Amino acid sequence: MSEGLLKPEYLYRPSQLIRRLSRVFAGRPAEGRVTLPWGVTMQVRPRDALSLHLWHLGVLDLPVSEVIWRLLSPGDTAVDVGANIGYYSGLMAARVGAAGKVWAYEPHPEIFMDLKRHAEAWRVSGLPLAPVDARECAASDAVGTAELFESDEFTGNRGTASLEGAVDHATHQPRATVRKISIATRRLDDELAGVGSIGVMKVDVEGHELAVFRGARGLLAGGRIRHLVFEEHQSVPSPATDLLGSLGYTLFKIGRRFTGPVLTPPMESHELPVWLPPNLLATREPDRVRRVCGSAGWQVLE
Repeated sequence: MSEGLLKPEYLYRPSQLIRRLSRVFAGRPAEGRVTLPWGVTMQVRPRDALSLHLWHLGVLDLPVSEVIWRLLSPGDTAVDVGANIGYYSGLMAARVGAAGKVWAYEPHPEIFMDLKRHAEAWRVSGLPLAPVDARECAASDAVGTAELFESDEFTGNRGTASLEGAVDHATHQPRATVRKISIATRRLDDELAGVGSIGVMKVDVEGHELAVFRGARGLLAGGRIRHLVFEEHQSVPSPATDLLGSLGYTLFKIGRRFTGPVLTPPMESHELPVWLPPNLLATREPDRVRRVCGSAGWQVLE
């Protein structure tokens, strides 16, 4: 227990540590409310893996959150692809402020309703947040419809629905399909054609990342997406990282020390839990990334 509590998520936010300790013997409620370090609140279901992480730590994937926070500036446009219930959408909305804009894409109809409720609640919260344009569709390389697969893992982790089939992405082994849902697919080149420069795009789509990038090839080739944060389920180099490299992006792997985020070459090995794929950063501005992300500390927790 004591080693598990020696985390920056608790030491930088003692109030979160107090909440964590107070919940040790309380069990997991069906629903609960969390307030994130940047002030927005979210309704979560702590029996789901993503929500339980928020319930315990108050943030998700701290180094990824930190990198996104540091690379965005007030007034920027940000895009959250595979938004789930809106954690990163809310972080982006707080960081870019009322002068900015956030686009959020989530294809699963039930999860989208949670995302939409959060976006609407933030809009009337009185906080200086960017508006979140929540869209119920999947980003891909074609306009049409596709099947979204739920595996037998979905009831305990609602972030596992995938357009790539019912697969355990950690082991690349098939899982039992419980349900298939017909969803709409869109190309980001079409969706964001009228948008200027995009500060950060975050992509987490359970193995469908390459199709997302193909559908955003025009935006990427034109340098209109300055920074791209994404999960890579395959070994690097991969088709996705090769495509980004060919379009002028420099890649880093996002890691962490106790004292702050760490950016390393994408093929460098990190010790990660078997269920957690590496998060990569592709950027048009590698010198700025090294400068902005090279200092110690966790600004996102302050």
